[in-house]
Amino acid sequence: MSDIKRDMAMERLDAVMDLEARQAEAIKMLIERITHARREHPVFATDAEGAMDVIDDEFCELIQAVRDDEGQARIVDEALDVAATAMRLVMGEVKS
Repeated sequence: MSDIKRDMAMERLDAVMDLEARQAEAIKMLIERITHARREHPVFATDAEGAMDVIDDEFCELIQAVRDDEGQARIVDEALDVAATAMRLVMGEVKS
């Protein structure tokens, strides 16, 4: 293998490892956010429509953070709220 091909292979490997590390950190952050949300809001929603209202509210906050250019940290924070509320719906945390 030529030096150029070896360097390119190493760059791809580094990118994959970086992506895997970022993915693991994102999942960890999401789990922490879901845990926090359960403590703050034990009853997520009473039906699917209520759950969608919560998700919509969180999504609107994300849109506002992006439009107001509130910075990457705030955008990530709001995106985690959207993901956490969506995952609570996926996991069946709707209480009738």
